[in-house]
Amino acid sequence: MRLGRRNTIFAMACFFLIAASVAWAALAWTRTTNVSGTPGMPDGIDPSGDRNNSYAWCMEVLPQTDGDYLYVGSNRNLAYFIYGGKNMTSEQIENLSLNYLSGDLPYEQPGATDFRAKIFRYKLDGTEPWEQVYKSPEQFTSGDVTLGKESGFRGMQTYAPAGQDPALFVVTFNEGVSNPVCRVLKFPGDFSPGDNPEEVFTDTTGSLRGITVHDGKLYVGTSGSKNTVPTVWCAENPVSNDSWSPVLYPSDVNRNSSGVWDLASYNGFLYVFANTRVYKGQHVGIGEPGANAQGWAWETVVGSKLSQEAKYPTGLGNPNIAAMSPFPFSIGGRDYVYVTTFANMPVALGYLAAALNGIVSPDVAFGQFFARLDPAQVYRFDENDDWEMIIGDLDKNVYPTSDDWGALEGTPVFNSRLGNYGAGFYNPSLEQVLQGDDTNLSFNQYTWWMDTYGGNLYCTTFDYRVFTRYIRDLTSDPTVIERLDLVDRLNTNPMGFDLYVTKDGINWSAVTRDGFGDPYNYGGRILKSTPSGLFVGTANPFWGAQVWKVTGTVDETGGGGGGGGCSSAGLAPMGLVLLVPLFVLFRRKG
Repeated sequence: MRLGRRNTIFAMACFFLIAASVAWAALAWTRTTNVSGTPGMPDGIDPSGDRNNSYAWCMEVLPQTDGDYLYVGSNRNLAYFIYGGKNMTSEQIENLSLNYLSGDLPYEQPGATDFRAKIFRYKLDGTEPWEQVYKSPEQFTSGDVTLGKESGFRGMQTYAPAGQDPALFVVTFNEGVSNPVCRVLKFPGDFSPGDNPEEVFTDTTGSLRGITVHDGKLYVGTSGSKNTVPTVWCAENPVSNDSWSPVLYPSDVNRNSSGVWDLASYNGFLYVFANTRVYKGQHVGIGEPGANAQGWAWETVVGSKLSQEAKYPTGLGNPNIAAMSPFPFSIGGRDYVYVTTFANMPVALGYLAAALNGIVSPDVAFGQFFARLDPAQVYRFDENDDWEMIIGDLDKNVYPTSDDWGALEGTPVFNSRLGNYGAGFYNPSLEQVLQGDDTNLSFNQYTWWMDTYGGNLYCTTFDYRVFTRYIRDLTSDPTVIERLDLVDRLNTNPMGFDLYVTKDGINWSAVTRDGFGDPYNYGGRILKSTPSGLFVGTANPFWGAQVWKVTGTVDETGGGGGGGGCSSAGLAPMGLVLLVPLFVLFRRKG
């Protein structure tokens, strides 16, 4: 969209230059896995290096008899499943090409043969190195390919049943085979490498994802393949399937929901995030009005108004949001839940895979890839379920015309944005502003994870800019190359995930915008606040996940450089000087 008047462009240029000053912060970050590693060297958390451990998918601290340990669950070759390796049968597996996206380029994927997921741990006092503590047992082997009971560990929660010591409960992912079985595993406080965890729950869905503690009990949610309705299970003392009870039935929610994405305990309610819908429930007693067979009453907060009364439309009116995740944060004595989002990026990446396989042309892949650019947003809600936009673009959220919203149809869901960035933590660069263009060019398609550390809230992103290099190397079309080069010039955010911090929940500053200097770290997948520092687990399907530690304090937060903005504090004084000739120019022409 072009801006119509010179004074508007001038005002935006002034804002950009003034906002270019970043937070003065006493933060430091250090790599804890394979500490001598550099970009393009194997990591995967494994001390010997393992490119196949794609993501640090979950992270939790377990107090053990010999000290506190940070546990990290990884997944194996996740990109393979995204690119079409799902639902493998014993008959099909020998015929599959497992070197997906494998080639001579340094940012391509490793060949995939071993799909047994692993769990690692690290002693928080730093006296012991990273070590592998568990590997999923073998389930099936054919030729060089081995499948395990799980191809990933997706969530962790420390929980102490009444009268017992804390234990670590882990939910698993197993969408790689037909008729999958997922598990909840219990790691006790005296767990040692070589021990086997207890299997305390199994389910036939493709994945268990959400896990949290609410009202003194442990809850897990099923996520699985497409069109799986949400189901939530609860246990006070998990020992076997008989100790769990369902608290959320398919009949309690919209049947179009596609699985439980996440769970949160807030304000006396259990909140269920079913991709783009949000429900809240509490136990009111069996036989009470509105209660299900287990005595739970549920209501829709975000969802389709036609099927159930809801305060907000599905996806908050943004049809391109694929899922949302909740994170509590208190400001000035008031408790909020911050909500991150992500777009349906696997579809976009699928077009790149199709181009690599010759199914579609690079030009088609390019068009479909960028058509799905929909940078992630950040919201928050309070105890009254009133939602606000913190990071985002106002025109992305509109009440739909197809769900019976009456007079609200077609109007914005939010009237203002509280934070200092557009969607994807993007503000147009100076060159883009001076061209009169306010298009959001952010590659941050997930605002992936949040956690508090030192009283501040941190947020990571998934920056899939690295994938545009596939297109650049595949195509010889001059138009495609020209468009890619233009985006690269206008969006000054380098490859690699971003990490942002805020003190007030409104104004954010960048800690890193380049994946801690590694362009292959396309995602900050998980955060865990500990007394030793804020640990950051990365998503890196190219050379394997890494774990970093952030320490120190934030002295001040302000409008720092983001997705497209300038990030050097030294530019702010120079920017003020540059405003003088701009001011004179616009005054003369006005």
